[in-house]
Amino acid sequence: MPESKETTPKLLDDTSSVPVRVPPAPVPILTYQLPRTPCIFSGDDNQQDATNWLRDFQRIATYNHWDDQICLANVIFYLAGTARQWFDNNEDTFTNFTTFKNSLSNAFCRTEDLRRQAERLLLTRTQQIGETSESYIQDVLSLCRKANPSMSEDEKVAHLMKGIAEDLYQTLLVQDFRRVDEFIKRCREIESLRRRRITRTRFQRLPNVSAVSAETDVGDIRSLIREIVREELGRLLPEKQYYTNDEP
Repeated sequence: MPESKETTPKLLDDTSSVPVRVPPAPVPILTYQLPRTPCIFSGDDNQQDATNWLRDFQRIATYNHWDDQICLANVIFYLAGTARQWFDNNEDTFTNFTTFKNSLSNAFCRTEDLRRQAERLLLTRTQQIGETSESYIQDVLSLCRKANPSMSEDEKVAHLMKGIAEDLYQTLLVQDFRRVDEFIKRCREIESLRRRRITRTRFQRLPNVSAVSAETDVGDIRSLIREIVREELGRLLPEKQYYTNDEP
């Protein structure tokens, strides 16, 4: 009689009968990017720079996802006056957008005139009353770029120092700036101290500060410089007491 072998009963796999829950697919969030509109270029105004207009047009075209073919098809809608007439007269020669850009530059880019104009403005550009140092600095740097794109840092700093407000000039004069970023950083620090002096009432008012505007009174310029120096010395060496020549 054959021996009976015990066998382990197989367990049925019931996982196949259990429904698998599939997580819902994330709902895509559709965003709509509003297209930008380039400025109109006419070529009639001497203040219009064709190079800058082309640069701005291409920035907007990139934002709007325009390829060269769409750029060439759309550019006519942003031309007016002489530039529009020029486009109509030469439209057959514009085989692609690159050809259009080169032709526009040859017709309307007055690089030499703009360079000479920037050089003239640099000779007389000064910081105006009520103008912030940041506005003055950025305008001078723009003129430097137009006058000479390869201008050295020393030359740029010299142009900035030449016309900056007198109170800032007297403070900056004692420091040696080799780079524009160092010059800008120091101007911002001085402007910040000046705003704190005006807005933060916890500072005690010094008796020798003139009430006349710093832009019109030399004595108050000196007082402002002395106060800035006091604040910086007090911040760096708070344990020491400093006196000026006009204090007992």
